[in-house]
Amino acid sequence: MKMGNFLPAIIKDGSEIFVQSSINTFSVSGTKNIVVIFQDVTKAKEHQDTIVRQNESLQSIAWHQSHILRAPVSRVLGLCDLLNNHLDEDYETNIVYINYILKSIQEIDEIIRKIDSDANLS
Repeated sequence: MKMGNFLPAIIKDGSEIFVQSSINTFSVSGTKNIVVIFQDVTKAKEHQDTIVRQNESLQSIAWHQSHILRAPVSRVLGLCDLLNNHLDEDYETNIVYINYILKSIQEIDEIIRKIDSDANLS
């Protein structure tokens, strides 16, 4: 029977490790015996913790890409469509469109930089 996953334990040198334990019972000549087995799973727990952190980071990146990044990308696409399909616009109007595109691209750049700085995949 397992007692639980990843129990903390202190070893002789005072440092903490994580162990997985199991208990078994058996009888010999009418005497009931109990065997407890502890296995060091510190590396496995560290690996599991790393995967959990990476998954959280990837979920955050996916959310930002699908929600926050989508708005300025849609604006740029719409503005490019205006420029492509309305070539007869005057120069000043085209400059306004280009400035809107520039602002949206700068916003996209800021969002990407934030995603990069927030994403700690190590």
